[in-house]
Amino acid sequence: MSTSVRRQRTRGWPGGCAATLRPERRFWIRVLACWTHDGGQSGGPGEPVLKRAPGGSLERAVLTVLWDDGGWLPPGEVHARMDPGHPVGLATVATVLVRLWRKGRLERRKAGRAFVYRALQTGEQFVAQRMDEVLAVAADRPAALAAFAAGLSEQDRAELRRRLGGEGRS
Repeated sequence: MSTSVRRQRTRGWPGGCAATLRPERRFWIRVLACWTHDGGQSGGPGEPVLKRAPGGSLERAVLTVLWDDGGWLPPGEVHARMDPGHPVGLATVATVLVRLWRKGRLERRKAGRAFVYRALQTGEQFVAQRMDEVLAVAADRPAALAAFAAGLSEQDRAELRRRLGGEGRS
């Protein structure tokens, strides 16, 4: 079997497609890439284009399931309760749970032959921690905090003043 790559031009798809045959162990694999008229890539005629989710969205979806439940859940239960807008497999959910556990965001324990997971923080505590992480990288933290506060609605500023006990009135 040759190790070269064979290219084929396909017809019938708008913009054009190129199929590449490449050797993979004992088989040839066809890799199909299609371009639309505007230069973007597509999956072919009538085929939905699967786009990569924004960074961290799958982790947030898994955490949301755990926050909503509040208790210990195995990966299969987390997968079953996930929003249908996140069409991922059980193995992917299990991998995300392990990664979140390694990052210190989850607690895990053995339950029979499987692990179960629980969030260490509430959703609000998580958001507050993320805000603090973002402020930590600012060159001028007070200026960044002031710019953030300036962008808040009057209702949010009033709530912030109330929570801070009336300090820092502007």
